[in-house]
Amino acid sequence: GWSPYMGGYAASTAESRSGQQSIAVKSGGAVQKLYPTNAVAGRKLKLSGYAKSVGVSPIHHGPAVMSVYADVKFVDGSWLRGQEAEFAGGTTEGWEYAENTIPLLKDVEAVHLYAVYYGDRGDGVAYFDDFDLQIL
Repeated sequence: GWSPYMGGYAASTAESRSGQQSIAVKSGGAVQKLYPTNAVAGRKLKLSGYAKSVGVSPIHHGPAVMSVYADVKFVDGSWLRGQEAEFAGGTTEGWEYAENTIPLLKDVEAVHLYAVYYGDRGDGVAYFDDFDLQIL
């Protein structure tokens, strides 16, 4: 399941892309630790998700961050940090999709998958739903 990250999150039934709830973030986010068994060197890791935002500043060139974000821990103990699929921000009409595909140069032990929104000076809310991690 999801755990709070930085300022944390709240489960929201006001907005959802599928199912009955989403993650609502005002400043912070949520993290989920995953242990994929087939994420080995030579394959690719695809992280994706959907976001909807209300009153959020446009994200391009910061200072705010709104993304699906991953830190990858390899079996040798090293990390690949800060892999993200960024959302546009602003106030969206519907759900926006973002993805990032990462080539794996080493075998993976764990992936820390984040839903993050922080650094905005306004009173915006980012909603996140339907995050996915695939091994290609």
